[in-house]
Amino acid sequence: MVSRVQRIGGALLVSLCLVALAVPEAATAPPPGPTSSGGAGPVAQPKSLPQFTGGDPTAAPDLAQLLANAGRIDNNTQSTAPVDAYNPYTYNFGDPFGGYLKGVADVTTAQGKYLMQTQQAYLMREDVRRAQMDNRRRAFDLWKYINENTPSLEDTRAKERKELERRMMVDPPLPEIWSGAALNVLLNKSIDAMQNNKVQLPNIPIDEETLRKINISLGGKPINLGVLKNDGKLSIPAAIQNLAAPGAVEIREELQSLALKAFKDAKQGAVDRGTTRAMSMAVDRLRGILVKRVDDIPFPEYTEAKRFLGQVDDAIKALQEPGVGDFEKFKLKGNTVADVVKQMKDNGMKFAPAVAGEEGAYVSLHRALAAFNASNTLTADR
Repeated sequence: MVSRVQRIGGALLVSLCLVALAVPEAATAPPPGPTSSGGAGPVAQPKSLPQFTGGDPTAAPDLAQLLANAGRIDNNTQSTAPVDAYNPYTYNFGDPFGGYLKGVADVTTAQGKYLMQTQQAYLMREDVRRAQMDNRRRAFDLWKYINENTPSLEDTRAKERKELERRMMVDPPLPEIWSGAALNVLLNKSIDAMQNNKVQLPNIPIDEETLRKINISLGGKPINLGVLKNDGKLSIPAAIQNLAAPGAVEIREELQSLALKAFKDAKQGAVDRGTTRAMSMAVDRLRGILVKRVDDIPFPEYTEAKRFLGQVDDAIKALQEPGVGDFEKFKLKGNTVADVVKQMKDNGMKFAPAVAGEEGAYVSLHRALAAFNASNTLTADR
């Protein structure tokens, strides 16, 4: 009973205070009186007091409602702003406490957004790093795949060598046989077979007349004494013998005599440099005359003559080598292909180009070497 009386008394006290605040405003209003025109003007009405809402007017007012209604009065502008006494974050611009709470809320919200955006940036940076590492891994896998599936330089050479050997064994062009290129490829293959102790060498016979027509070079040098092997007597082709130009006959006879002298000097141990120089000059003059008569000579004869002059140049180079007088080193011996291969291997010999009229011997030797290598291949497969 006492508490109810106290609550009612407190409400009345607050009401009286609010009325006291409103009365001075009404007292300061201008008194009613005549207007400037002398007539009775409108009477100023005092401002209305705050209306208390909430049910029965005879009932005691609620303190919370009184405070809410009091918060709606602005002493300066009499404007109202929404105030919720039960929501501490509700504010108006005239209330310093409401602005402070809003500022704190804004700062808290901004700080939260900053932290969230920072972590999102970290996550995005990690995603970028992960993508970069994945790209590097893929690039490494691609590089590894290319390296594992790309043949090395040695593999490429081995493949090319096998392809060359197969082509030279099956059916190479005749110019490659006559030049000795095909024979040298099969010779290297035969030497490799001889070094393999597990392979039994086949017995492929070869006649002495064929070997006599085969030209060789020593030490791997591109020199050939083939045109001088008949004691220095040259087998001059028809295109050079039939040259009708002035001085052609004299040059041809001079070259023949110089070749005989050079061969004789070589057997004695050394060839005079003047002799080889004169031979080179005679070859150059014959070549110049031959080129001028190119339209008058059939192409096969012209080609044969050019090849002969080139072989004479090779013989001149051979005559200038030390120890050229030992012609026995330039002669092949043996009854089988294995004997010939062994002789050439021990002395570092290579096949030199064929001279005119001896191409058939090169074809026969090529077939013998091809049969020799084919037999070695079959034996190794077994």
